[in-house]
Amino acid sequence: MIVKIVNSSENIYELKLDGDWKGLGNASYRFIAPGALNAANSLESPYAVNIKDRILTPSNNSVSEIVDALSTGVLRIIKKL
Repeated sequence: MIVKIVNSSENIYELKLDGDWKGLGNASYRFIAPGALNAANSLESPYAVNIKDRILTPSNNSVSEIVDALSTGVLRIIKKL
């Protein structure tokens, strides 16, 4: 399952996805969270805006993630075969 996530607010939120699927394998979250609307890469700060990755550990039939303020990303949930 692929879930697109956008947090356009200045607040951090916890996202929890519960499902009736069996055998969650793993989950990952790839996102960009510059921390400010006017953030930009420059010669002085070449990594001000960059892609970050988090590996998530599913618990039972759910996945939880803290969604950073002013961020956008993709959550991927993979089932065991």
